[in-house]
Amino acid sequence: MRTVKELLDENVNSISLKILLLGPQVNNLSDDQRILELQNKRLEIKGALSSLGHTVSYPEDIIDDGSPDPGVGVLHKELLIMNQYDVIVALIGSPGTFVEIGIIASRPQIATKSTLYIDEEEKDGFVMKACQDAEFIGADYNTFKYPEDLTECNLLGFIKKKISSVQMTFFLS
Repeated sequence: MRTVKELLDENVNSISLKILLLGPQVNNLSDDQRILELQNKRLEIKGALSSLGHTVSYPEDIIDDGSPDPGVGVLHKELLIMNQYDVIVALIGSPGTFVEIGIIASRPQIATKSTLYIDEEEKDGFVMKACQDAEFIGADYNTFKYPEDLTECNLLGFIKKKISSVQMTFFLS
């Protein structure tokens, strides 16, 4: 006979989420060691969450930034895309993610489904303040220690825990 916990885990874990994974683009790997490690972690996270049955996307694989339409730029497209996902995970550390955090920090409906990860060494920076603004309107905001949390899989563990929490929320809704 199966336990209640086993039944609950089976039901919760069967919920597939649409996850948008923000971070340094991975098409061209960086020469900068920090950026490279974030890129590699982003690839690892996508693989791990996909293997759990989630649909994980990078915005740069969805957005056609060559739009000839005036007034329909990359930022507008990112905003539209963010609205289509259950969870937004941001590995902050590149100029593109700095802009994306600005979008998240200005939209409560997007912030509430966002989980942000930034290097704790950025604690006095402008982007950290934007993360705090996003947290104020509902984002889950976290710091990580470089390089330990990237190389020791702690960051992946943090993200998996968050995804499990969102699955439970969906189950209970």
